[in-house]
Amino acid sequence: MTLIDLQLPDEQAARLDRFDNSVRKSRGEATAESIEEALRREELAPRQGDHAH
Repeated sequence: MTLIDLQLPDEQAARLDRFDNSVRKSRGEATAESIEEALRREELAPRQGDHAH
């Protein structure tokens, strides 16, 4: 596992804290899940210029 140190604007950190509390997870766990979800969405999103057949 890799440790990543993030610097966030205060408002974004506050939003993250509210999210952590709402899902009852630690800041690290909630952040890791958020990153994973964003990566999945990016991987599943069609690329511009790609055409479905």
